[in-house]
Amino acid sequence: MLKKPTLNTSLTDSYRPVSLLPFIAKTLKRVVFNQISFLSQNNKLDANQSGFRSGHSTETALLSVTEALRISKADSKSSVLILLDLSAAFDTVNHQILPSALSSLGITGIPLRWFEPCLTGRSFRVAWGGEVSIAHQLVTGVPQGSVLGPLLFSTYTTSLGPIIQAHGFSYHCYADDTQLYLSFQPDDPTVAAQISGCLGDISAWMKDYHLQLNLAKTELLVFPATPTLQYDFSIQLGSSTITPSTSVRNLGITFDVQLTFKDHIILEKGGPYPQVILPQFGGYWIEDPEAALGTPTSSDSSFCEEEDDGLSPGGEGGFGYRLECNSISRAYRKHFLGNEHMNYYCTASSMGHLIMSLKYEEADGQESLRIMLRSKTKTLHERIPLEGLLQLPSVPQIAKLLCDDVTGLKFNPVLYPRASQLIVSFDEHEVNNTFKFGVIYQKFGQTTEEELFGNNEETPAFTEFLSVLGDNIELQDFKGFRGGLDVSHGQTGSESVYTTFRQREIMFHVSTKLPFTDGDIQQLQRKRHIGNDIVAAVFQEEPTPFVPDMIASNFLHAYVLVQAENPGTDHTTYKVSVTAREDVPPFGPPLPNPSVFKKGPEFREFLLTKLINAENACCKSDKFAKLEERTRAALLDNLHDELHRQTQATVGLGSTTDEEKLENGGHGGLLESFKRAMRVRSHSMETMVTHKHKSPGVTAGVPSSVSGGGLQQNSVECTKSTFTPPVLSAKSPLKSPVKRRSGLFPRLHSSTESPTEKHPTRSDQKTEVLPQSQEVRSETSSNPSSPEICPNKERPFVKLKECSGRANISRSSSSTSSFSSTAGEGDGLEELEMVTHTYTQRQKGSVDLLGNSRVHCKNIDFLF
Repeated sequence: MLKKPTLNTSLTDSYRPVSLLPFIAKTLKRVVFNQISFLSQNNKLDANQSGFRSGHSTETALLSVTEALRISKADSKSSVLILLDLSAAFDTVNHQILPSALSSLGITGIPLRWFEPCLTGRSFRVAWGGEVSIAHQLVTGVPQGSVLGPLLFSTYTTSLGPIIQAHGFSYHCYADDTQLYLSFQPDDPTVAAQISGCLGDISAWMKDYHLQLNLAKTELLVFPATPTLQYDFSIQLGSSTITPSTSVRNLGITFDVQLTFKDHIILEKGGPYPQVILPQFGGYWIEDPEAALGTPTSSDSSFCEEEDDGLSPGGEGGFGYRLECNSISRAYRKHFLGNEHMNYYCTASSMGHLIMSLKYEEADGQESLRIMLRSKTKTLHERIPLEGLLQLPSVPQIAKLLCDDVTGLKFNPVLYPRASQLIVSFDEHEVNNTFKFGVIYQKFGQTTEEELFGNNEETPAFTEFLSVLGDNIELQDFKGFRGGLDVSHGQTGSESVYTTFRQREIMFHVSTKLPFTDGDIQQLQRKRHIGNDIVAAVFQEEPTPFVPDMIASNFLHAYVLVQAENPGTDHTTYKVSVTAREDVPPFGPPLPNPSVFKKGPEFREFLLTKLINAENACCKSDKFAKLEERTRAALLDNLHDELHRQTQATVGLGSTTDEEKLENGGHGGLLESFKRAMRVRSHSMETMVTHKHKSPGVTAGVPSSVSGGGLQQNSVECTKSTFTPPVLSAKSPLKSPVKRRSGLFPRLHSSTESPTEKHPTRSDQKTEVLPQSQEVRSETSSNPSSPEICPNKERPFVKLKECSGRANISRSSSSTSSFSSTAGEGDGLEELEMVTHTYTQRQKGSVDLLGNSRVHCKNIDFLF
C-alpha cells in the first residue's frame, strides 16, 4: 500500500494498492508487451496518449497543451482547459469490455484468450502489524505496477477520443490523466453550452465503461484573451457544479490563468521556503522583523486606555503587547460624560454639520479648555491652555482654532438633557469589542484556493494550534458572540473556536470546521464566511509558501502566517510572518527577530493582539475608510437633526408628540419650557454635589463666555442662589483673559464675599429672576429659543462659580449645557459691568437656574 505525503494517514482512502507480482510473471509479460508493440508502430493506439510509450512522457503532454494555449492567446482568443479526474481508474476496468477493446485493435483468437487468466482469478489481502486480512477476489481492474497494466488501460480508453473531438475539443492523455482544451472567440456565447455538452457525453461514456469520473476533483481553468476579461463558466452536471479555478496542478506543473507559471516557480525553487511571497503584480507588503516598528503606527491610532480596558499597564499577561485603537472615539466618555460641559451644534458650515463639546478644566493651577469638534470626516480633540490669551475666544473662534479653513459658522447651544447619550453613541459607533477572524489550514504543496478550502481533516498539529487560539465550543444554542455562524439550525457546522481576550469576544471561522460540500470545488460555504472576514490566520504545518492573492476576496486585507515546528512535543515553536494589502498601515506589536515563539501564553497574547490590531489597521485602508466616511456622515446628520429637534422641543418650538412635550416641558410656552429645562438640569446636577465636596482635584465646567454671548450661567456655592454683580477689571496681556481682581480662576472666595451671608429663599428667586429672563432678549440673537438676561447690545461678562470635583457619570452631562444665544462668526468680545437691580446688596450667590441643586462653588468672572 502506498500513500501520498499530503493525505491523512488515518483515512483508508489515502492509500492505493500496488500489485506484488512474481519475477517470472513480470518477465513473461514483458515478452508479451514486446509482441504487441505493433499496435504503436502501426498507429493503432491513440496518438494523443503519451502514457508509457517510448518517446513520450509527461513533457510531451504538457508541451502539447501549453503550446496550443499560447497560440490561442497570440491569436487574441480565449481558451479553456479541463482536467478530468478518474477515481481508481486502473482498478475499475471491466473484464467483459476489455476483450472487446483488444479485439477491435486486431488481437483475436489464442492471443486474446491468453489475457483471460491474467485478469481473472486474482485476489488481495492486507498485512499490517503481523496480522493478515481475509483474501478478497478482484473482479475488475488491471494490475497496478505490472508491465501490461498501462497498455491495457490505454487500449480500454481508445474510444473516448472521438467523443471528445465531436464537440470541437482537443485533448491529450497521460495514462488516466486526460486534458481537454478549446479555443474560442472572447465574445462567443455558446462556449458554456459546448463545455456542458462535452462533459455530459464523457460522463455517459464513463458510466458505460464502468469508470468513475470524479467531478469534485475535475478542474476547469479559463485563459482570457486579455487580463480584463472575466468568464463565469459554472457547469452543472447532475448534482455537481464545476466552477473555474485561478490555478491548477497538471502533471506536476501549476498552471495559472495568465500562463505565467508563477506558483510553480515558487515551489520549484526548493527549500527552505519563505512563509509568504508577494504576488507577481504587487499590492501587498510583508512585515520585516529587522525593521523597527514604532507603535502606534499612524496619526489616527493610539494605545487603548488601560483604564478603559480594565487592564494592568503590562497587558493581560504582563508581556507588554498593547492594543491599538482610535482613542478619540472614547474621549467624550472619558473627559466629558458626567462632567460639567457644554455642547453646541452648527448647521451647514463649509464642512457640513458640526457638533462641538467644550469643557473648562483646571489642574495644578493651569486653566484650559478641552474641545471636541466633530465633522463628517473626523473628530478633532484638543486641550487649549488659557494662560496668556488676551481674551477668551467665542465658540466660532474656538472652532477655527481647530480647523482654520472652516467658514459659515453659526453655533447653537444644545438644550436637550439627554444629548450626552446621543453624542457618546455617535463617538463610539466605530468602537468594536467583538471580532471574527478566519483560520485557514495550508498543507504541504497547496498553492490554490481550492486546495486550501478543500482540506477536510485536522491533523494533531493543527488541533494543537487551535487550542492556542481559544476553546472548542458547540454552536448549538451558543450564547456568546457568534460571528455570523448559525447557532440554531447547524447550517454552519456543529462547532467552532471561541475566546475572550481583554474584554473582547473573538469567534474564529475555522475552514475545517465549516461545512464541506461534496462536488463543490470552491467550497462556497467556507469561502462565504472566511472570504468576508477582514483578517485571517493561515496555519502551515509544513514549509509551503503562501501568496496573498491565492484567495480571491474583496474583504480579506491582512494575513498572519503561523508555521509549526516540532508540533506535539514539549519544544513546539511557531514561526510568524505578516502580510497585508499596500493601503493598510503597519500595525503592532512588531515582530521580534527571529520571529519565533515558544508555545505558551506569550505567543497567544502576541497572536491575538496582532490579529485585533490588524483589523483596526485594515479599517483605515481605502476600501473601508470610504465606507466609514459615508457611515459617519449619515450618523452625524442624524445626530445634528436629533439635537436640533430636541432642543427646539425643550424650549417649546417645533413639532413634537404629546409624550415628548410632557417630557421636555413643552406645555406653557417658552417661559414654562425654560423653567422645566432648568429643573431637569438641576436634577442632573444633584448627584454631582457630593463628589464636588470631596474632590479638590481637576475642576470641571465651561465658562459661559465661550458661547459668544447669551444667558448667564452660574454655578452656585450655597443652598440659595442670587445674582452676584461682577466687578470690572483691567485686562493684562500677560494673564488669562478670564482673570479678575479675585484672581486667576481663584480657588478662594472673593474678598467682597461673606462666607456667612444668608441667602434668599427659593421662592424669592423665582419672583425676581424669572421675569427678568422672560422680558429681556439679546438683540444679536437669531435664535428665539435662546433668551438672555442682559439687555445690552454688547456682550457682558458674568461671574460664575468654579465647581470642584467630578459629577456622577450616570447623569447626562448635556443637562449642564450653556443656554446661550446663537453665536455667530466674528462676534466681538467686550467687557462691561452687568446691570443688576435687586441683587446689588448681596455679596455672593447666583441665579436660581439650578432649582434645588446645592453645590459649593467659587466665584469666577468670564467674558461673553
